[in-house]
Amino acid sequence: MKKYRIIMAIVFASVVFIISSLVYFLDYKRTTERSLAEIEVKYWKLSSMQNETMYRNAMLREAYQNQLIAQDIELPKAVIDSVSNSCFILRLTESFCMSCHEKSIQLINDHFSKKKAPDLLILGSFTSDYSFKNELSYLKSAKESINIPNLNLSPIDSINTPYIFNIDSSGKIQRFCFLLKGEEETLNKFLHEVAVRE
Repeated sequence: MKKYRIIMAIVFASVVFIISSLVYFLDYKRTTERSLAEIEVKYWKLSSMQNETMYRNAMLREAYQNQLIAQDIELPKAVIDSVSNSCFILRLTESFCMSCHEKSIQLINDHFSKKKAPDLLILGSFTSDYSFKNELSYLKSAKESINIPNLNLSPIDSINTPYIFNIDSSGKIQRFCFLLKGEEETLNKFLHEVAVRE
């Protein structure tokens, strides 16, 4: 009888040990998998941020270089004849994503809807006038618009983002700013300087 109790105690202790070990193992495995998943998510977030930063820096560098080149670009006579020196021109093409620049568009609308603000003209290059008019619905503050389908202002159109500028009396670009996503503060500063100078 005593031997039976000892055997039962050993069996019970063994079962408890096995169950405890199994629970510990499963919990450890689940915790490890969760930790690995969290580490992987953090890694991809960091990697994504790094790639985004590299892309953004490259775009800013290209934008800055093209901004310098833009000073020598002369606009077509059709555009020059349609605008005054005090007018600002917002450049749009079919390759630009308007909804991606919602904050910048809002800044432009706010600025050019003020009483003393200069006029804003939209210079588009759309194959369809209907598509052009659709994009104009974003811009409540524009006084005029021109669509020249085949117009290519190289290399500044290659940035694939809208930009705003005005021209001097000879028709060359004078003041200039890209509407880069995430760089709304730069645009805001540009518009403030414009407001001060005008």
